[in-house]
Amino acid sequence: LIGEMEANGLMEDEYSPDWLEDRINALAHLLGAAETDSPNGAAGNPFKPYFSLLLYNGGLALLKQDVAPMARRLEELSTALPGIDVLHVLCHVPRLLYTPDAVSSVQAAADKLVAIYPYRVADKREEVLKLVEEYPELLLRIPLYCQDRIQTVEDLPVDLQNRILKNYC
Repeated sequence: LIGEMEANGLMEDEYSPDWLEDRINALAHLLGAAETDSPNGAAGNPFKPYFSLLLYNGGLALLKQDVAPMARRLEELSTALPGIDVLHVLCHVPRLLYTPDAVSSVQAAADKLVAIYPYRVADKREEVLKLVEEYPELLLRIPLYCQDRIQTVEDLPVDLQNRILKNYC
């Protein structure tokens, strides 16, 4: 991240090492990944193992965001994706933390996946959420295909079909 900032001349401009430290600390505090004196370390802190991955994938775009809306969005996404590890999902698609319509987009993606899910199971939503946990990028890509013309998994691009059908072939 620092290399990216230095390469773009940002360390001399508005972004200083102090700014970077402040933003990382604010994000860590928001997500419960701040350093603690707890002897449990990462075991007592569910987000700490993911924090580096989130920073890597989110980069400067994530650090530039206001923490308060991200806190609300984190809570809303946890509600919208019950029963899965939302922190894991966010590490792979961190823009969900700062995209204004992320929650409605996630709900639309889940609804579309439930509608086209090809297997007979007791609870399609539960199975779809497990699929989303395994392939978080579906939350970004499926909304692009929420038009009415997408009626079955076969109507999706092959790479998305493979993610949905992978475990059952």
